[in-house]
Amino acid sequence: MPRKNIVNFKFPITKLNNANAPNHNALLCKKTKSNKKFFPLHNHNYMEIEYLTSGTIIQELNGIKFEATVGYFHCLDHNDTHSFKSVAPPFHFHNICFDIRKIPSNIAELLRSVQFPFVGSFSKEAFEKVKNYFEIMYSIQNSDEPYTKETLYSYFALILIEVLKAGKPLQPNKSKSTYKYAKAAGEYIKENYNSHITLNDAAKHLNLAPTYLSQIFPKYYGCGFVEYLNSYRITVAKELIISTNLSITDIALDSGFSNHCAFSRAFNKYEGCSAREFKQRYKNSDFI
Repeated sequence: MPRKNIVNFKFPITKLNNANAPNHNALLCKKTKSNKKFFPLHNHNYMEIEYLTSGTIIQELNGIKFEATVGYFHCLDHNDTHSFKSVAPPFHFHNICFDIRKIPSNIAELLRSVQFPFVGSFSKEAFEKVKNYFEIMYSIQNSDEPYTKETLYSYFALILIEVLKAGKPLQPNKSKSTYKYAKAAGEYIKENYNSHITLNDAAKHLNLAPTYLSQIFPKYYGCGFVEYLNSYRITVAKELIISTNLSITDIALDSGFSNHCAFSRAFNKYEGCSAREFKQRYKNSDFI
């Protein structure tokens, strides 16, 4: 199976943290309109609730394809991969991007009870509610008025409640047993990323043939084992860059790279800049 390229979308910090906008929250509301017929396979460095306000698309989410129409929504973790193509462009999405580490704890606990990806379709009544809540959030997110932050999170909680009422975890095709093995391989990476691990190691851990794992892994994650491993290591490295005073060399080693050169090549590939440039650019940001 040909390897798919996976894009990591970064949080659009400048829309939230600019000279005219207060840096008082850890979420961002966006309106996305696209005339593109195809949106490439990607994941995010943030969590996201997204719902379709117009158009019809064919969505591929963690390797599972299905049609989505107005009212469709999903709640994605940063490891979920998806792409979509429009049946008849343009199509419109509303997005709420957020950092679960920095939102109020009561809302974070609701999200931690969810098995991702979480998908569904709003009823007509729920759809109108969510649109109204979103429009309020969208209109005030850059305000410096008192209690803006509290108001934002109140409406975010109302949207989340509608999502939890209408949705359910996306289940793989029950005729395929690949899902649990691919997911387990991803968990193996998360638990062992800072060691020298290979696809063969993961296959041995799961009692699978390496060739079989190499075939099923992209069906769930949209990329090969090594690609996903390095992408995850870079995610860890970004966390360390922002939250610690470790040297770049120490961060490279702690995130699982064998040497500074390998780390630098990977960091530039996924982030488009060096680790030092990244630290300078985002040292005062809400998001990684």
